[in-house]
Amino acid sequence: MIYTKKVLYRIILKEVFGAQVAEVALCLFNNPYSHFKNLIENASTLKLSSKELSQCLATLYQHQLLIIVKSERNPEILEFLLDEEKILHIVLFPKFLRLLDRKSGKVHGVVLQELFTRGRDSMSSAIFHAISYLKVGESHASVQEVLDCFTELVVEKYIIPVEPFDSSEQGAISLSLPSLSPETQQKIAQALEEEATELPELPDRKKLWTVNLKKLGQDLRNDLVKDAAQSSIDSNAAEVLGLFLNLVDALAEKGKFLNLKNDEVVSQAQRRHCVTKSKFVDGYLQILVSLHAPSRSNIHVLYSNF
Repeated sequence: MIYTKKVLYRIILKEVFGAQVAEVALCLFNNPYSHFKNLIENASTLKLSSKELSQCLATLYQHQLLIIVKSERNPEILEFLLDEEKILHIVLFPKFLRLLDRKSGKVHGVVLQELFTRGRDSMSSAIFHAISYLKVGESHASVQEVLDCFTELVVEKYIIPVEPFDSSEQGAISLSLPSLSPETQQKIAQALEEEATELPELPDRKKLWTVNLKKLGQDLRNDLVKDAAQSSIDSNAAEVLGLFLNLVDALAEKGKFLNLKNDEVVSQAQRRHCVTKSKFVDGYLQILVSLHAPSRSNIHVLYSNF
């Protein structure tokens, strides 16, 4: 199993980021919780300089593939881990985009794709590159239109702010909706007219955003599970299961076992104006549970990431 993972990770990362990044990632896979000195020693066997090693680590971090933690023995030392789940998201991302295209439209997908390609980026830069991409495909969208799409993706939690590394700085994260001043929007429009390849430095350059791969994974999982429920039972079962999964996702952030009563799903159905189907929720939940495991009055779920 471990050998299969190594082969798979090498193929994916080499294709996307190149051989050097792939080898550094495998070094982290083989030696989790390595600090920089350990990696320098291993880099010599990979024939990488310390500068090349740093660049590879920066690439992995930029694309959410590197987890950085403080050493338990010495908090002043940083240790590195490979985020294996995110590697698989690279392969799944085209499926995420198709799902988003169905839900929200092409422009939203382009914004997400451009941000995913860069890993982390400022809002102004993401908007600039999204409009540039649309122009190449002979599609047109104004700065305001793409800004609106970006904001909608933030509201839906498909795009999230990059959190500061130091947990003591968590309070510095802004929970307000993103915005661009008219002057900044004008500079973006001007750069597009001049067909510039990059933006000049703008006021929001230090505020970075990234794609919420966890949210995309949840949505893709929910979509697949609902399709399965619809094909094996009916559309009502798919809707009830969708309501249940929404509750699971909302509570899963606590990282605990979830204990949902059927009444909670019924209440969710009523709030979503599914009044006709709310009276059938209990029956459908019992059918769904009976297909997998015995249950009493409550449904117990161990949530795991997609």
